[in-house]
Amino acid sequence: MGIFSLGLGELHLDHMKNYQVLFGRIFPLGESGQIRLNLAGGVGYTVITEPTNWKPVSSNSWLGDNYKYDIERHSTVSLIINPRFEFPLATAIGITLYPMLQINKDRTFIGLGAGIMLGRLRKKTDLSPESTSLISHGQDP
Repeated sequence: MGIFSLGLGELHLDHMKNYQVLFGRIFPLGESGQIRLNLAGGVGYTVITEPTNWKPVSSNSWLGDNYKYDIERHSTVSLIINPRFEFPLATAIGITLYPMLQINKDRTFIGLGAGIMLGRLRKKTDLSPESTSLISHGQDP
C-alpha cells in the first residue's frame, strides 16, 4: 500500500465467479429478423469470496487500514435466467444486451450486461444487382 493511498489501496469487496451452462431458443423480432431475442437459462457453479469478521485497527495512523477482516470463501449451485437481445451487425459479429437473474441459496443477483457476439450469426445476404432489382423476373412489365 502506498503512502498516498489514504487507506484506499485495497478495496474490500464481495467477489462472485460463475461457471454457467445455458440453453436457449432464439426468436426473431420484427419483419426482417435482424434483431432477435435469445431466451436462455440454465445452471451455474458460483464461487463467492467475501470479507467477514470486521475488527477495528487500534492505530492512530490515517494512512493505513481502519479495519482488519477475515476472508470467507464458499461455493454453491445457482439457477441462471439470462434472456438476451441480440443485434447481428454482420455475418460474423454483433452485439448483445441482456438482464441476468442468478438465484442460489446464499443470495440473489440481478444485473445488466452487454457483450460482443463472434461467429456465424446469420446467412450472407445476396446483394447482386439481379437480386435487388424491383422488376420481377419471368414476367412482362
